[in-house]
Amino acid sequence: MSFEAIFEAFKRTKEHIERQQTKAPYEFVAERLEGTRELLIMWLNIYELYANGYRREVATWSKPDLIRNLSICGRGLEKKLVSYFQTKIPFEVYVLLDSFFNELKRTEFYIVAEADGFEQKSIYDEIYGQSLRNVSAPRTVELSRNEQLMKEIMKRDMAILYYEQGQHDNALSWPLLLHEALHWLYKSEGLASLEKKVDKKPSWINEVLIDIYIPNIFGPAYATSLVSYLSRYPHEETLSHPHFIARLYTCFRYLSELVKSKKLPSPLDTEAQEAMKYVEEFQGRYEDTLEEIKKQLDHIYEKTHDAIIENVARKTKPFVSFVQEMANNKKQTEYLSPKDFPKKEVFLTEDVQRYYDLGIPIAAHPKILFNSFISKKYLDREVNTLFIQESLKKYYVRQKWSEVT
Repeated sequence: MSFEAIFEAFKRTKEHIERQQTKAPYEFVAERLEGTRELLIMWLNIYELYANGYRREVATWSKPDLIRNLSICGRGLEKKLVSYFQTKIPFEVYVLLDSFFNELKRTEFYIVAEADGFEQKSIYDEIYGQSLRNVSAPRTVELSRNEQLMKEIMKRDMAILYYEQGQHDNALSWPLLLHEALHWLYKSEGLASLEKKVDKKPSWINEVLIDIYIPNIFGPAYATSLVSYLSRYPHEETLSHPHFIARLYTCFRYLSELVKSKKLPSPLDTEAQEAMKYVEEFQGRYEDTLEEIKKQLDHIYEKTHDAIIENVARKTKPFVSFVQEMANNKKQTEYLSPKDFPKKEVFLTEDVQRYYDLGIPIAAHPKILFNSFISKKYLDREVNTLFIQESLKKYYVRQKWSEVT
């Protein structure tokens, strides 16, 4: 292959990227995908800059390898484009994630894509790591132009929140994407600084701190999401992740304290008890493994839990405060006149469950929606993904309508 063929391939790749349809029904999702399209074209401009520089250099034995590498770069961008634009997971999952980011007063640009597991990366790290990290810039490259393009790419960088392939239709696993979102915000949310409170901290402490943080915002549904996922795909300890039972244990401690506090409105209080027993039962199968790390996990939890609750409360309402307020608002709606509906109508878990049994999606807040399915009768069988998807859609439309009116 020659440099001319490389430039021709880059031209075709750019045309393909520009023609790709987002198919996103929501403007805010389409904007994110358009942002990735623009970033990929900017990467192609970088590759073209490198190719022009290499072409002007004196021929060396390494030129065939450079041409091959540049060819791979272009094909790699096309594959990325497909994985970003054609995800199997419903676009309504963006509604769940956006509600989380908005609660934390964040407006991050991110996209959701499919991979071999739940993880988080930045577009810059992913593309640069697979293309130019180990390639020296050609001597004749326009350095100022290269630096300008790279600065613009880094400035417009965004997160990729990956879900595991095969989980696109397991709605109860979708809240695990909140864990990946918090990886993106780990330092800015003050979690990194809490590591100092822990003695002999393990390499995977960030995973545990996130698994303490998320339930305090999102509620018991995060714990049951973990069980829903880990019961199918258990994993052993690695340098970056603890044994999966460690993650469940911190969620179990949260559930135990939640149930003991008796601060949850009915029927969520009894459902939380069921969720706790459900997690405890699954956890009991790995008692020997848990015993080895229990003391370490208790130390991390006790040293950081109060500080994490304070962190949450500075940005938004902790889950308990949120559902208590919703229950109070629900009582008040009984005295509203018809003209105040549906804007001020409030849905609780019992409403979601009743409508679920009737097969009617309901525009409940995502935290209410997912926490409606933590009782045993729902955890022992699949929850209809279409109901969750349509409910998130209705919630989004409802919010937009409220803004207009």
